[in-house]
Amino acid sequence: MSLRWVLVMHPVPEMIKEAEEMRVLGLKTFKVKVEIDLRKDIEVIKLLRESLGPEVLIYGDANIAYSTFIAIRTIKQMEEYGLEFVEEPTPRGDWRGRLKIAQAISIPIMGDECVTRPQEVAREIKLRAIGII
Repeated sequence: MSLRWVLVMHPVPEMIKEAEEMRVLGLKTFKVKVEIDLRKDIEVIKLLRESLGPEVLIYGDANIAYSTFIAIRTIKQMEEYGLEFVEEPTPRGDWRGRLKIAQAISIPIMGDECVTRPQEVAREIKLRAIGII
């Protein structure tokens, strides 16, 4: 992965403008902090894809804020706009939830704070609950 720019939740037009400015500087990877407003989460992914085009990598970081059900519903809609993967959709101890999500979506889940020990990494990779560390 190349250098990335992290977009935190602000008004959507500000986020799009910020991403466009960073794209002009050559950045091709954008991490979007999602979690606050599900409709806004989906809208910003859609508008970023429309604005930045298909050649950039866009992924979301839910900061362990989604329930399993909300994660599946929201991520499936984000997939339509070329979301590459999602980081930390559910709380740290909810490996069963991550497994259900992973089985329901077509993009990988990135483990970060949820897998801090080698045993956790091994378990979640073996189960296919996460696809990226």
